[in-house]
Amino acid sequence: MALKQYFAAFVFGLIGIFAFAPFSIKPLILVSYAYLIRSILFDNNHAFKKLISWAIGHWGFGMSWLIVSVYYYGETSILIYISYYFYSINFIPYTMLWITFNSIKIQII
Repeated sequence: MALKQYFAAFVFGLIGIFAFAPFSIKPLILVSYAYLIRSILFDNNHAFKKLISWAIGHWGFGMSWLIVSVYYYGETSILIYISYYFYSINFIPYTMLWITFNSIKIQII
């Protein structure tokens, strides 16, 4: 059963990719982020593992092209490319962790 929950989180992360170019199905990003927010705030079981599964689906299989496009098509320097890469790899997961732990703290209090 747990594998099914992680796969669902992965799929919801994956469908969020289709909201961006070249597909541009905008409502899918709302569905993807709504699932993410709901699972972080209201699911007490394995919320962190679901977050990681969603992030792998969203960033691992689709949104990583943003980093490449900033470097190649934005004609930026390698320093900006590297800083954006480390921002997306480091800052976004830690922000999600902070949201997760604060929501758990709010539910305990």
